[in-house]
Amino acid sequence: MMRKNSETQTGGLTRRGFLVASGAAALGVTAAPFLGRALAAEGTPSISRFRTLGRTGFQVSDISMGCGSIAESNVVRYAYDHGINLFDTAEVYGNGDSETKIGEAMQFMEREKIFIVTKLGIDDAPDQQNLVERFNACLGRLQTDYVDALYCHGIADLKLVEYQPFLDACAQLKQEGKLKHAGISSHGPRGDEPDAMDTVLIKAAEVGHYDVMLLSYGFVNAEEGERVLKVCKDKNIGTTIMKSATGLLEVPVLDEENPSPQIQEWLEYLSNTGVTGEAAFDRIRTYIEREGENFQQAFEASKPFVAEHGITTQDELDLKSFQWVLRNPDAHTICPSMPTFDALDRILPLTGTQL
Repeated sequence: MMRKNSETQTGGLTRRGFLVASGAAALGVTAAPFLGRALAAEGTPSISRFRTLGRTGFQVSDISMGCGSIAESNVVRYAYDHGINLFDTAEVYGNGDSETKIGEAMQFMEREKIFIVTKLGIDDAPDQQNLVERFNACLGRLQTDYVDALYCHGIADLKLVEYQPFLDACAQLKQEGKLKHAGISSHGPRGDEPDAMDTVLIKAAEVGHYDVMLLSYGFVNAEEGERVLKVCKDKNIGTTIMKSATGLLEVPVLDEENPSPQIQEWLEYLSNTGVTGEAAFDRIRTYIEREGENFQQAFEASKPFVAEHGITTQDELDLKSFQWVLRNPDAHTICPSMPTFDALDRILPLTGTQL
């Protein structure tokens, strides 16, 4: 009996064939001049809902691709082929590897149909020239003539919301046609940083320099996130959402001999950025020690949500958390990390849905 093929075909190429052909190309083996549409596992949908990204006017997919790590450039093509049109990267993601992989996929995407975000940190108080030079290096890795939005990355200090060298660099880059919009991101304070995410981003919205921003928002920090979303709505600022799935069924514990599914996921993420072995475990250990109190708070905050929705696994909690955010039209797009084909197949079915 012939085994049923669990993969669909588009353009005459299965997903497995896409991977094989692209792998051959990576090895220098001659492949077809184009590989056609990347193929989903059977039933994986394309994006079905779009929202206006504030005053940028861009019609953004409700699910975007967080590019903290990317297993290979074909994952970007796969996302694009399923309707994802915002790619959120940064100079520091994989020390430029994320931008490089997006750049490798750029030839297979219609540039005007996608929105590319990259970010520059200002921790070392760079001057305007330094920022412009670093941005130009980002452009080179991305293989594009312009970026849609450049974010001032990870701000948790009110004094840096109007960091003049960054604003001047953005003005220069806009004049040169290399940048469309200035943006800002904030996780809230880490280490000795002084100011909360909502305090930083509400000020950023009010000063008027930024057209789009990246914020943390989920049921765990709903009140803080919604304060930012309200101001952004009033100011017509585009909102992109990170850290939507911060709920926990259990507090993470590092067992190197028998790592939990969550630890395995973190190990995979680090592997995609080039960190493996004991170095990966060391990084996770440090992270768990640093964030122990936050993990405990997230665990406690998750209990009512878990009970309300009858959740039994961390994966189910993550997906329900994304849907909780997708219900809010003021959160224009979620940007979960999706470094692999499997991650895309897991999250794409949420498009157009809500909890």
